[in-house]
Amino acid sequence: MANKNRISDQQIIDALTVSGGDVTAASLALHCERATIYARIQKTPALQQALEEEREKALDIAESVLMKLIKQEKMEAVKFFLSTKGKKRGFTEK
Repeated sequence: MANKNRISDQQIIDALTVSGGDVTAASLALHCERATIYARIQKTPALQQALEEEREKALDIAESVLMKLIKQEKMEAVKFFLSTKGKKRGFTEK
């Protein structure tokens, strides 16, 4: 699975963008090992930033879906939100 040609930072950034920050999917798209991508990310601030940005986007999407479920009064979503974000207001599981 090793790629003899060096993969550019931009190729890794593009693969991370397409995969939504999924390093395994990015490595498959680039035909290299996951460890190769992780090693490059550790060494390269631009790759660290790209990965963090994609993971933040995924969190934004998940929060958006959660808010839609709360607005639909889906009790599991409401309970999850209150148990994680409502602790300061006394919403905890005992």
